[in-house]
Amino acid sequence: MIKGFLDVLRHIEAAQQGLPSAAERGHAHAGIASGCSPEIRRSLLLPERMDREQAMALLGFALGRLDGFCSGLGDGPEEACASELPHAAPKNSYPDEWLERIAKIGPGAGFFMDTMLHWYVVLPEAPGLHALRKVSLLMDFWHREETRFRSAGWLITRNVLQGLLLSPHLDTPFFAWALGGPDRGDGLWIRALSRHPLWAGHYRLRCGFDPGRLRRPSPAQLQRGARQAAAELALSLRHFGLRSWAGCNTYRLFFLYTRVLGLRLYFGRGEACDPEDFDQTCEAYQEHFPETRPWLERMAAEELRRPAAEIDAKDPAEVFYRHLPFLRAQFDAAMAAQE
Repeated sequence: MIKGFLDVLRHIEAAQQGLPSAAERGHAHAGIASGCSPEIRRSLLLPERMDREQAMALLGFALGRLDGFCSGLGDGPEEACASELPHAAPKNSYPDEWLERIAKIGPGAGFFMDTMLHWYVVLPEAPGLHALRKVSLLMDFWHREETRFRSAGWLITRNVLQGLLLSPHLDTPFFAWALGGPDRGDGLWIRALSRHPLWAGHYRLRCGFDPGRLRRPSPAQLQRGARQAAAELALSLRHFGLRSWAGCNTYRLFFLYTRVLGLRLYFGRGEACDPEDFDQTCEAYQEHFPETRPWLERMAAEELRRPAAEIDAKDPAEVFYRHLPFLRAQFDAAMAAQE
């Protein structure tokens, strides 16, 4: 998490200062550390000696800088993120438990989770060191104790969330379409990820913040984000076939199909699809590109009807390379459509 914040801060410094000279590149940490305490400067220079307390101080500093940089990004006339997709909690989602979690984090906190891909604790503003320790301990506990939190959690502010919504976050420029619709009346919105048995038990959840107060990308931002997402996916696509890649097969399939099909729908038909809704994306895709219907229907009749444990037990390379020809053809078509 800290490395991610520092990577972003380096980009912020570069954007504000212009391209550095060779001598300035040798002192990259200097700009990042400007205005911070001597302890944080020492941590940046000797990261291998950093203890937990120093890491907390560095995380707080980085989050505060990033929150300030993202302030005001949601100002403008762009459409709000809220959709019409209704709340429909599956049986295993335990809604009241999530309200208790938010209460433990503190006033004004929010939560967004996709149990397949990622989860976020959203704070109203950059926290002080005491509050940061409290939240980090809660996140560490959830990550260790519950399978729903097996992926790495993100600790962000609402300003940072708005920044992510305007970027090609996780190889999709459409994250702003994923936050869901009207809640059930107490700030909680939950919906299953898919009707297919392969992803049974997985859902996404929003709690503690109103997507109607966040903004979607402008058309120009969306186009830039889609091009950047496509470029990043072009570099990383084959990495998903490596056995050493950390994700399971069910994750691979969900991630790759929603990203690749979503990009072609956008470049080929100008349609932005919710990247957390596999079913809607596939339905729209078959409608616009009927030649893909036989493959997608066969996939639904075979793999998507099987339990996750069976698919995840297979060799990752075998699963990936079975789907790669279709995915590569759709990705190439998306790339051709943007030219």
